[in-house]
Amino acid sequence: MKNRTLLWLESNLTWLILLAIGKSLRIKVVGASFHHLLAENGGLIYALWHGRMFVPIYSMRNRGITVLASEHRDGELISRVLERLGYNVVRGSTTSGGKKALKKMLTMAKGKKTFAFTPDGPRGPRAKVQPGVVFLAQHTGLPILPIAGAAKKARIFKSWDRFLLPMPFSKCSVVFGKPFWVRKGEDLKKSCQKLEEKLNHTTMRADTICKANRS
Repeated sequence: MKNRTLLWLESNLTWLILLAIGKSLRIKVVGASFHHLLAENGGLIYALWHGRMFVPIYSMRNRGITVLASEHRDGELISRVLERLGYNVVRGSTTSGGKKALKKMLTMAKGKKTFAFTPDGPRGPRAKVQPGVVFLAQHTGLPILPIAGAAKKARIFKSWDRFLLPMPFSKCSVVFGKPFWVRKGEDLKKSCQKLEEKLNHTTMRADTICKANRS
């Protein structure tokens, strides 16, 4: 009971802090090409680095996007926060319950769902794509759309993912990269490397645009 109460307090406090900071941000969105992708494919898969999730998570809230969260206690905390922000959560990760979670996502994809992955999460290594997101794209035919968030003023934590927390009222950017498809029979390792390159490029664009935004 004590642990559940503490978890409830932590999740609600995190949700309130995220909303308070998010509402103060001045966010510039670039390359938002997901509308026609959704229309043409019925769904898609967003991919973003774990350490750059804050701004995109706030910006894409209340869209019914399905996300993957770990089965550990920190995953429970994140799940509760994401659900309050209008996301659907499937529990599992590359280290625990991953196969079960991917199987559930494959079933959900038949209903043309939209997903979001942090392919280097939940524990790293940082900026290295794990194969789950590529596997899902290959077996569903859904395109992967790289996305990155940046902030002009932010605190960078000394965590494994170097998590970026925007300062209140900071200028921010959310950048959508170019989509790509993983065809059946394609080498998953090469596809992971391709996604890494696209995510790194998109992240660099987000940083550059954010710093250049003077409006």
